[in-house]
Amino acid sequence: MVWAAARRMACLLGAAAVLSALLLLVCLSSCRDRDTVWPAPSPTQFFSKSSLVVDFFLGQLQEAEARLENADLTMFVFYAPWCSRSVEARPQIELVARALTGQVQVIAINCWWIRGHCRQRMSFPFFPAVQVHHRVFGPIEYRGALVASYLQQFLERMLSPLTYLPNQGEILDFLATTEHGVLGFFDFQGTPQPAGFWPFYQAALLALRKTDILESTRFGIVTARSVAAEVNLTKPGSLLIPRHGQASLLYPGDAVNMTAATVVQWMMTVHEETLMWLQPSGRKSLLLNSELGRGPALLVFLPKVPRKPKSVLQLALEEIVLTYNDCSESLKISRLTDRLLQMQQEKQQTFHRQSTPSPWKQEACCFSLAGARTKVLGPVGQSSPRTTCELCVSAGHGSPRCTLSRVPVEFLSSLMSESTSCSSAVVDVYSSRFASLYAACCERLSANDQEMGNQTSRTISGFLWNAWKAGSHRGGRKVDEIAAVKGLRCRTNRTLAFFAMDSGLHWDFAKRLGAPPDPRLKIFAAIITLHEELHHILEDVRRDTLIKFVVNYSWPHSTLRRHRRSVTPPQHASSVLELTADTFSAVVLDPDKDVLLLHYADWCGFCAILTHLFIQLATQLAASNAGIVVARINSDINDLPWEFVVDYYPTLFLFPARRKHHSVRYPADLPFSLPDLIAFILEHCSESTRQLLIGHNCSPRCLEQGWNWANMQIKLQQLQRETEALQETNLLLRRSKAILHGHLSTLSFIRQSLARKSRWLMGANAGLRLHRAQIETIIEQKHDQTKAAEQRVEALHLAAGALSVENSKLRANVRRLQHRLRAGTSRG
Repeated sequence: MVWAAARRMACLLGAAAVLSALLLLVCLSSCRDRDTVWPAPSPTQFFSKSSLVVDFFLGQLQEAEARLENADLTMFVFYAPWCSRSVEARPQIELVARALTGQVQVIAINCWWIRGHCRQRMSFPFFPAVQVHHRVFGPIEYRGALVASYLQQFLERMLSPLTYLPNQGEILDFLATTEHGVLGFFDFQGTPQPAGFWPFYQAALLALRKTDILESTRFGIVTARSVAAEVNLTKPGSLLIPRHGQASLLYPGDAVNMTAATVVQWMMTVHEETLMWLQPSGRKSLLLNSELGRGPALLVFLPKVPRKPKSVLQLALEEIVLTYNDCSESLKISRLTDRLLQMQQEKQQTFHRQSTPSPWKQEACCFSLAGARTKVLGPVGQSSPRTTCELCVSAGHGSPRCTLSRVPVEFLSSLMSESTSCSSAVVDVYSSRFASLYAACCERLSANDQEMGNQTSRTISGFLWNAWKAGSHRGGRKVDEIAAVKGLRCRTNRTLAFFAMDSGLHWDFAKRLGAPPDPRLKIFAAIITLHEELHHILEDVRRDTLIKFVVNYSWPHSTLRRHRRSVTPPQHASSVLELTADTFSAVVLDPDKDVLLLHYADWCGFCAILTHLFIQLATQLAASNAGIVVARINSDINDLPWEFVVDYYPTLFLFPARRKHHSVRYPADLPFSLPDLIAFILEHCSESTRQLLIGHNCSPRCLEQGWNWANMQIKLQQLQRETEALQETNLLLRRSKAILHGHLSTLSFIRQSLARKSRWLMGANAGLRLHRAQIETIIEQKHDQTKAAEQRVEALHLAAGALSVENSKLRANVRRLQHRLRAGTSRG
């Protein structure tokens, strides 16, 4: 019966399996026939219909190019509707189209549907891309940041690329506010288009393609001969590049043969760069590494709005740069720096006239600084001190009321030192970081004064100008700190290069260097030395602090401290002390404490697993009152000195008391367990800590047994060390024996080789002797043959002499016969 029930169950299970397989097969066959790819959505309008941007969302590239004749300047925006950068740039493009209505037509093209045609139209790496088409000059690619102010400046410079300079003052302002500039003199009295003007105009447009958008490369034009003569432009059609640190250069060519390409190439070859604006692209770039890697550099982050005049801080920075590079005390640079200082004062006076703080009783919160007391001036009717110094916060600019903690301490101290008499005068000390937010004034107030609404606080924003402070309430003339910077580039080996970056676009770089993550004003400066891997930071950036920053760095023994990241993680209630870079030395290097330090990182998974074990160890050590400090530090976000940097996480160190130089790392091959950690501490900690740890956890009998066990362990360790020493000696002897055996084998082989060579030489010697005997025999035979030959030669010589005598006799007889024959012939 049981067998039958089991058989029925097996049949049911088999039937269920077959049914499941059939259902799965049906589902797969039905899914195979279904379309699994969603069709692409139809394109929609990217810009609104009410926008001034003409949107060809279907990618009508030919229709867009047909509109080029409708305006002198056309801006093409190539976008993709799914691109987040395109979505972010959309409101900026609309702002530009609204601001330049009637001057520039803006056309947007959806390139996602016609990618191949767009790539033929222009080479752009990603969306969105901007191309500006000039009716005469042609297309120019815009490679700057897609921000309305930068893009509008670019378009305005294409609309009017030349700056007209009617007088000497305009030229001086042109030189003071331009990093790279070219001056041209053209006489329009004889002809509406003098020689060289059109190439000069084209060069101004071509410079937009060749240079960076942040560089203020401007082209100025002078038409009056008297004004041109003051800048050494005497010949019409001549060009000049003014250089601050060196002599200005004239264009070497002739105006007739001048071309736009040669002018731009000449400008980029000979121009000087005292203050360079850096703008890294959105992709990976080596711009910062190539520029900052040349040597120490001062990098200043400050807001830059291209379409607005330069800020006070930017003018002050240019003044410092020019003064720093003025090694020859040039009169031209002195005039420029004076003009920059005058422009700073004018901007401050303009800001002072435009600032209209509200009455104290309505929108101001004022603090009394006399005697370090705080007094809030409220509604009318409250009494006030007879003589007081007040610091007021203007609530009209969105600043929090009654927050004295936001005011820098150095500002308060300088305020107290400058106005101890509390006379009725405006204090001339102010921090630029709190411009338009705070106002300081010293007023003499009467107790019966009920007209508080009539009193206003004058605001002085910006920097400390000694030329202006000469007429202050003290009446004494103070020395300008800028004199310490004059020609410093040639007076020190620690020469600085000066760079600037737009903090509105690149504040992330500043935060990586140590800038506050969410500042009220995005102003920051740092001196970076890449080859030494260090940098110094300056948060409170003003004209006077920048001067002190540069001078202090240039000293042979600078007092600037190296900046290190010191981030305090969230604190947790535990016996483990959380350290930072600032508290590291005070805790770890305390000579009276044994310190157990754990290096960890947030991304380290094993560090998180080890945390509960480390807390348990810290709890036990704290209960023993041994005085050992258990601490940890997040080394990934805290910069430590190089001698304390670790290679991997987690890493555990023990710094024993009074022996910090004998710090010990926890062995990498030893597992992290509570007994192993305690044994590690007992082995390497100081003697006093070891006794306290053992005494807390052991009874007298336990201590006695522990000491006996420890002595046995010590003796065993000594025996083990002696055994290891003997084993090492035995191994050394074996190695020496093997070496000697090898030497003997080598000598035996050499001896056998020498014997073989000796036998071979003996055989060769016998052969040589036999050969010598044969040669001597041959020599004797040749000698006998030579003697016989000599005898024959001698006999031949004698025979030759006899023949010669006979020959002489025959010749004499022949002559006699001839004589007789001639005599007989003559008779007959």
